[in-house]
Amino acid sequence: MRKDSNNRLIALMLLLFLSSLAAQSLAQSQAEKFNDARYATYRTWALAPPWAENGYKIVSFIPESYLLFLSDDDPIYVSGQEYRLALTQDGAEVLVFSEAISELSFQRSVGDHQVIFNADYLLCKTVGCSPALERDWLVARGEAFRITSSSQSLITLRGTRAGQVVEGYVTPSELDRLARVGKVTRADLPQPRYQIDKYLVPTLSTTCGQRREVGEQILLSEEDMVTRDLIELIPIAQASTEGLEEEPESENEETEQLSSTEITITSGFGGEGYANAFYLYRIRNFETVFDSEEGYFEVATALKIDCTSYEDGSYTENFIQHMTLVNSKNFFNGRPIPNEIPIDYFDTPRDLLDYTGDAYMVSINKPDHFEDALEILTSRIGDRQLSGFLLTELNRSCRSSMRNPYSESPCVSYDY
Repeated sequence: MRKDSNNRLIALMLLLFLSSLAAQSLAQSQAEKFNDARYATYRTWALAPPWAENGYKIVSFIPESYLLFLSDDDPIYVSGQEYRLALTQDGAEVLVFSEAISELSFQRSVGDHQVIFNADYLLCKTVGCSPALERDWLVARGEAFRITSSSQSLITLRGTRAGQVVEGYVTPSELDRLARVGKVTRADLPQPRYQIDKYLVPTLSTTCGQRREVGEQILLSEEDMVTRDLIELIPIAQASTEGLEEEPESENEETEQLSSTEITITSGFGGEGYANAFYLYRIRNFETVFDSEEGYFEVATALKIDCTSYEDGSYTENFIQHMTLVNSKNFFNGRPIPNEIPIDYFDTPRDLLDYTGDAYMVSINKPDHFEDALEILTSRIGDRQLSGFLLTELNRSCRSSMRNPYSESPCVSYDY
């Protein structure tokens, strides 16, 4: 028993070492690919790249002054308009309308300013005030401030307006809240904080109406570490400990060991009226020491998607009914702690598919939607950067004509 434990420990240490090398290579390649720091000159919506699972769908809202790290790839044209591939400060790869991207670099624009406002905000002129428009600073979107002093109870911000120095005050908790809902960008912190690599797990995913029963066995190649890592976090299946053996065709042939195993479903899922999708996210935290184990973690998600089947065998995915999320950092007594997030948590209307073109849990169609949905998700997950990335995963915005505030369309008829 002790020998098995030692072997498992050695294997785990080797896996961590190899994962570290792989993550270092990925981090370097991403840094090399997205090395031109710009910012959004106005609020806009971004598309998924064409090679992504939901290519060209409207997946992300980009606030004004949001950091964008441009790729040196050639522009992509969508409906005759030029888009650039960019990495947002939340770590999501998206296509951004070229005219919404600054000509100057982020560094040349903001210099050594640490706090950039992405939305209008009333900033206190005096310590401990209750902000009022008639006596305090109305900070406009895009204004940048330096942190000139900081304590446990107060932060002093200093900026320049029309050639004059302006100074205001904010509490650390309020500045944290502004960053949490995307109203400010902290240029003094790593942006993006995480590198996130996404993997679909097709071995477990189901089509509309398909059911996976307890005891069902699925063939799994030895190289498929993604599925193995996912079922460690979401224990709906168990992998066999030994490889499969191929029966000999004659008495003279020896049994051949195959490079595959079976996983057995231990918790049934799927059924009429919905489909299931599983994803694994491998994450590198740039705020930690690079070769530290704490710098790497994984997140697994299981999506339950409402769907409609048709007689010809095709089906439509309508909306994401429920997401189960498990973070490898969140275990108790050796068991993963699932975070259950239903669409009811946001109360997004269920009838927006004709306008989004894709299944959604969130549909951000005005600036307030972004701030409120981000705060809801962050309060549930407890991680602002991860929430910003996952919001892109869960969001499908309506087409532009339906986002017009004067359209009275269903896309702007609700709030979060």
